[in-house]
Amino acid sequence: MKGETTADMTSMHLSMTTGRENSIHMDASNLLKVHEPGLKDTTISKTHHNQVERLLEFLKHELLQKDNFFCEMMGLIGNSYSRQNAEHIHKFDQIMAKINETEKGLYVEYNLDEDTKEEARIAFELAKEEIYQIEDFIYNCLKVLLTQLSRRSKDDNSLVPSENELNELTWKLLFEKNQCYWTFFKLTRYYTIEDEINLRNAYIRLKGIHPARFGIDTEFCQEGEEVPYAPVVELINDFEKYTTPNKKFHLMYSIRKHILEEVDRYRKEHTSNQKPLVVSGDHLLPLYTFCLASNGNEQLRAHQVFVETFLPRDKLEFDEQGYCYSTFVGAVDSLVSRKDVRESIRDTLQRLSGLSGFSGLSGFYASTTQKGF
Repeated sequence: MKGETTADMTSMHLSMTTGRENSIHMDASNLLKVHEPGLKDTTISKTHHNQVERLLEFLKHELLQKDNFFCEMMGLIGNSYSRQNAEHIHKFDQIMAKINETEKGLYVEYNLDEDTKEEARIAFELAKEEIYQIEDFIYNCLKVLLTQLSRRSKDDNSLVPSENELNELTWKLLFEKNQCYWTFFKLTRYYTIEDEINLRNAYIRLKGIHPARFGIDTEFCQEGEEVPYAPVVELINDFEKYTTPNKKFHLMYSIRKHILEEVDRYRKEHTSNQKPLVVSGDHLLPLYTFCLASNGNEQLRAHQVFVETFLPRDKLEFDEQGYCYSTFVGAVDSLVSRKDVRESIRDTLQRLSGLSGFSGLSGFYASTTQKGF
């Protein structure tokens, strides 16, 4: 869909059932009045080029204002989307409530039956396909609007946002100002509920244990610190703050960056050795795993699957950010395992050892959830 021309995209349709007899019917060309009779198709003179460029920048950055048309439209879609998935969410809310009845701090023994697991998978897959439709519709609306405006400026295509910029705008509209995120993320959590339980149990087992138990070398253990790697542990809370896949993905990269900064800070403050320390993948994975365990976020697998659902696979596998993503997934895998954490990390490192820079990490949690597969 996103490779289509703007002319093709104006005919894109989407129907949303609202739970009543009527439905919301949306068409990009009608919404944006692209073919409205009498529309002046004149270009803007070079004198006004800067004003047009400023207008486009305004549109790119201010589309989320409270009274904006797109925001109001997404509010309607978000409410409709939530209503359609309300039955599934209610059932799994009840299941989660039963799990949470377990006294705090106790190991949770809770096994889902196969029918419930299958229901969670089906609910997630249906919700995912529907949100893809909404995502494509918003993307097309934005591209048509911004392309039409840029054509008023001597066909200056440099004013049209890149595909990455359009994706980020689309995700902002889709997830930052309405109920779509909370509905879809809840269904993602229930799709990954077994790993959420396993993570909870892992945090109970690992609470307060020394960094060395994770296989972290002595020089990286931050002896004497009240909370080793405290800024990194605090940063991980941002997974709950961010509601778009690109921001969650960037956070996975930022965690690694902050770990390296903490290694450097501690070395400078507590040792006389000012030579740079090399933090290899063998060092980074235990450090990353320790920081995740110290934070105790039980929804890490759901955040991973949310990112995988929307970002293209090549972005997850290659370059430095792909390396960091692979490290994040490996750290979660190590925590979910019921083995001793040090042994589990060692197994994960062995699995990754044949991969260049950890890129191409095999065993994405749900590679079939990625768009385009």
